[in-house]
Amino acid sequence: MNLKIQKLLFEYSKNSRITTKELGKRIGASQQSASYLLNQLKKRNLIEGTVTIIDAVKLGFVNVLVGFNYVKIDNALKKEIIHELKEEEMITGIEESKEGIDLLVEFSAPNLSAFNKTHMELIYKFDKRLRTTFVFPIIVNHEYPKNYLTRKFEDTRLILLGDRDVRELSEKEFKVLNELVKNPSKKIVDIYEFL
Repeated sequence: MNLKIQKLLFEYSKNSRITTKELGKRIGASQQSASYLLNQLKKRNLIEGTVTIIDAVKLGFVNVLVGFNYVKIDNALKKEIIHELKEEEMITGIEESKEGIDLLVEFSAPNLSAFNKTHMELIYKFDKRLRTTFVFPIIVNHEYPKNYLTRKFEDTRLILLGDRDVRELSEKEFKVLNELVKNPSKKIVDIYEFL
């Protein structure tokens, strides 16, 4: 992978809504070159999509990380469990893991009591299939830049889920946020037309 592509991936992973003009400046290329490189990476499925990161704490939610282990290891059973977990409204992330933990599941709940109720329901539902290994409330979460893609090391981490003031969203703000979750690279003009 050449240095320009590494720089492009680094900058794009920090901000997927960056304009190709700004992206070109940051990687030392023209806007057309940056646009071409980005489109080629997307066409070859090296960049599959983008993600909107939401600070759930700012909206009044508590995040909890739960480690699960499978009781029996069977590929069909694993797929079925993950599919069922994806249908749970409070679950915001599921990651398959190794080294003693099979699944890392992140919950976002209005409070710890609501999380506990949902977790207990899952324990009964998956009684013979999953075992809870640990439950950790997430105090602070940091998103670090992908410094392995570039030679300059920046400490521009993004702090997620920290100590924040709770904010109420208006109906329009909620709609905009919902649209950005569905399609993070959607243009503001297109979101405005949706409202």
